[in-house]
Amino acid sequence: RVPMDSLFSQGIIGIATGIVTSAILLLIKTLWDKNLYPFLQELKYQGVKIDGKWVGKLIDPSNNERSDFKLFVTQSALNLSGHFNLKHTGQNNSFDVDFIAQGKIWEGYMILNLTPMDRRITSYATSLMKIGGGGGALLGRLTYRNVNNEQVDSVIVSLSREQKVA
Repeated sequence: RVPMDSLFSQGIIGIATGIVTSAILLLIKTLWDKNLYPFLQELKYQGVKIDGKWVGKLIDPSNNERSDFKLFVTQSALNLSGHFNLKHTGQNNSFDVDFIAQGKIWEGYMILNLTPMDRRITSYATSLMKIGGGGGALLGRLTYRNVNNEQVDSVIVSLSREQKVA
């Protein structure tokens, strides 16, 4: 017959062991997801690298409007992250908005979801662009929520790698 004190202490040890084991497994999974798996993906990735700074502009002389685009992108294999800046000047509306960019590359195309850094702004955007020009151009569309007329609008966008001045 086992004393009650022994059963109680063995139960406490079992619970503590389970908690410690769960914590260790969570730590291992986190290290795998955040560090080891992306590192291995980066090692075996053989595709185009588009990380860096990209710039573009859109000019509409009929409305006397201009939009300037800047994309700063960091790449880890197929995954993209960074930020996107849109500066627009026009007769009726001018703004400068910074977005958090998250996306992927797949079969020569880049998709980016753009969320405003300032959470008071509700204009979200998505961009699908073809990687062209031997890896030096991004050509496609920027589809966004137009907060002025509450509808989805789209513009053609062309970005190129920013040339470093020597």
